Amino acid sequence: MSRFLILLFIIPLTAFAQEVMPPANVVTAVVEEGEINPTGKMIGALLFDRMSAVASEEEGIIEHHFFDTGLVVNKGDVLVELNTDLLNKDISIIRAQIGEADAEMKKLDNELKRLDSLKKRSLASQSAYENTYYDLKAQKNRKTTLMRRFERLQLELEKSKVRAPFDGIVLEKKKELGDWLGHGDVVAALALHPVCEPSFRLQNV
Repeated sequence: MSRFLILLFIIPLTAFAQEVMPPANVVTAVVEEGEINPTGKMIGALLFDRMSAVASEEEGIIEHHFFDTGLVVNKGDVLVELNTDLLNKDISIIRAQIGEADAEMKKLDNELKRLDSLKKRSLASQSAYENTYYDLKAQKNRKTTLMRRFERLQLELEKSKVRAPFDGIVLEKKKELGDWLGHGDVVAALALHPVCEPSFRLQNV
């Protein structure tokens, strides 16, 4: 009998508690994306698999400047350009001399053909023919020499532009616009860019 009475009291109390309990509050917030700054400190050294002291093969005044510290550059990008006014003058002179050699060669070739025709009719001497022949040969040799000099000047013109030897990041700028750049002078310190190769790493010391 007592057990039955206890049950009667418990059931109404439980139902009453469920009726009076208020609903739970729901709180919403805006989701934001960001970076978490680390709170710990790390002492280390950045190591690059490849570093280069980019130097010049030619000398002259830096006329154009295309880089700065921290800039990412690609292989072949021009870092600096030297003034080439005198070099361009030399190239113009060589071009004119090559033109003169071509004109002289054409004249001697025509003269040689004329003497050959006259020599067959005994109207020109063998010595006159041979002199013209060797003059033409000498002029051809002169043109070959001029062409070699022209190619060398063109190479110097190309080397007046100091280019990045590989994809990298400029660690330090050594020369400024208007500076004199001598043979072998360092333009910039360049390191292999970490994006280009995964071997860029942080090493604890």
